[in-house]
Amino acid sequence: DLSEAEPKIAVVGRFDQRAFARLGFQFATVRNFRRKRSGKSGLSHRHLRGPRSPDRDFVRQEKFLHGLGITVSFADGETISLFGKDYSLHFTEDKAAISVEDHALTLFVRDKNDTEMKRKALKAYLEKELRSLLLSMCAEIYPLFEKATPMPELRLRLMRARWGSCAPKKAVLTFNTNLAFYPTPCIEYIVMHEFTHFLHANHSKAFYDALAEKMPDWKERKARLNDIPMVDILKK
Repeated sequence: DLSEAEPKIAVVGRFDQRAFARLGFQFATVRNFRRKRSGKSGLSHRHLRGPRSPDRDFVRQEKFLHGLGITVSFADGETISLFGKDYSLHFTEDKAAISVEDHALTLFVRDKNDTEMKRKALKAYLEKELRSLLLSMCAEIYPLFEKATPMPELRLRLMRARWGSCAPKKAVLTFNTNLAFYPTPCIEYIVMHEFTHFLHANHSKAFYDALAEKMPDWKERKARLNDIPMVDILKK
């Protein structure tokens, strides 16, 4: 169970900065997508990063994203970071050989030479693991918001410019499937951020005061998230 690879970190309190030490790296920025207007409250990549420096280059997905160890080649033995832990990624045509070990993930595909099959296999597995982790986080966080909303419905989808969104009137939280490639404390921050929108739909001072009350170290978590380029390798 990859979602349990990282030790559980309390929602309220300081996070262990050592878990992020290996993620300090230099990188080119990603494409700055415009945020579409909608009735939802959402945490966008642009909102987190702030203005883009004009001297930063765009990166293309087929290039290696240093620090995360992610490529779109899906080569056997390739290292990827899932929930803050490195794994060597393998594919097998033998269902009996599927396994999740300490530092290795082996997934089943019908054809090891088919990159699209491997992408779909990884996507399906990470959706399952991320949903399990998010459900656990939501169950832990919900008591802080039970007076503001019924238990929200959780949805996953690939998003190019947002980490998550909240639809308060519908009691729906949507999270970016690519969060599986990020450390657990960062994911906790996104979940708390979106839950706080049940109290305040905008990003007003009242919103950030409420966020700080429930997650005192949110700025540190946000700063670390800002240091990691948003990836979108699961989408064809």
